[in-house]
Amino acid sequence: MPKINEILNRFSKKELQRFAIYISIIFLLLVALLFNKAVFFILGFMVANVIVGILLIPLRSIFFSLSLGLLSAVTCGMAFGVRAGFFAGILVTIPKLIAQGNIGIYSIPPVISYGLTGVLGGLFKGFGVEGIFTVGLIATIFHNLFTGLTIGLLMGGGWGKNLLFWATNIPFNLFLFYFIAPYLLRVMM
Repeated sequence: MPKINEILNRFSKKELQRFAIYISIIFLLLVALLFNKAVFFILGFMVANVIVGILLIPLRSIFFSLSLGLLSAVTCGMAFGVRAGFFAGILVTIPKLIAQGNIGIYSIPPVISYGLTGVLGGLFKGFGVEGIFTVGLIATIFHNLFTGLTIGLLMGGGWGKNLLFWATNIPFNLFLFYFIAPYLLRVMM
């Protein structure tokens, strides 16, 4: 029977480090799931949103917005309360912005807005699965108006970019809240 050192020597140091990171992540996710469902879902949304953000980097020249920020904020708020929704909105958004290299003055209003939509989700916690689309619609309208008006009026951002943002963000979020959110919320509750 081979010794542990013989087995470990077959792999490079980089492969072993990667394996240790994967095992650590799996362990943390399992601990989070066992002890706190909200943390588990927030971490899952963070990873998924970063992946979406990285995949969209080639489309950076077009103001194309697909994010899981609203979905995570509203569903976590409705499932786990105001605080979880607030933290989900912020914590899911910031790593994506970092991964895309989009941290700057114009990233502040969306981060604030995602946090506020999480609070909104928590305030409508009693609506349950049946009301998720309505709450998602309200959150989508709020988010687009808040970010658009803040960036457009107060920060001097271009209205053309806002219109492109709305043209992709609104349909994408309505799709998520109609088709994905009800099933997701059932699992979360």
